[in-house]
Amino acid sequence: MKRGSESMIPTLKLSDIISKWRDALQASQPIQDFCTTHYNKAPNIFVGTNGKIPPTADQYPLIILYPGAKSEGLELQEYTYKLTIGWTVVQTAVTVTNQVTELTGIEECDALGQLIYLELAQLSPDN
Repeated sequence: MKRGSESMIPTLKLSDIISKWRDALQASQPIQDFCTTHYNKAPNIFVGTNGKIPPTADQYPLIILYPGAKSEGLELQEYTYKLTIGWTVVQTAVTVTNQVTELTGIEECDALGQLIYLELAQLSPDN
């Protein structure tokens, strides 16, 4: 039986991960450039949201970091940390070709998501 600090192992705090991600996304030149080019402003970054007072369209583009869950402990061979990221843009442009209507915002939102993914993947390539 282990007692006191003998059983304690260092673990990661989800809030530390979110802070690191927040700072990296805010400092990302590719994300800043993309949003400035397409929306004439930098993205707003939220750490969590208030469901009773959701972000408004004038705050878009936005990136939201949500707290998640973690699984860690001495009995586990691998620790897991889960956080959720959401992003939204406002783009009302459409393209119509041969009776097919495509919303431009879908492609732009996907492109922003790829930039977010690439930025966060650089922080810890092994994870």
